[in-house]
Amino acid sequence: MTKQPEALRLADDIEDIQGLDSIDGTIVDKAAAELRRLHEVNVELLAALNSLLLAAGMKDPQPWRDARADVVELLRKVTGENA
Repeated sequence: MTKQPEALRLADDIEDIQGLDSIDGTIVDKAAAELRRLHEVNVELLAALNSLLLAAGMKDPQPWRDARADVVELLRKVTGENA
């Protein structure tokens, strides 16, 4: 069994406490959604970095350009900038 990433576990925990009267449901929903978004970006960043490492061993410059474009797009996601 694979261990659940901490960000996703926290997102689930945050949603579980949403029923408490002292907790604002909107904030809870936003926090859980942001943790899940950041987890997705993290998975994509790891894949892009892996591509860069693979491209580093290749003599053809095209993989470098492709990997760079992936990293630039992911940086836009992380910072919330539009493409």
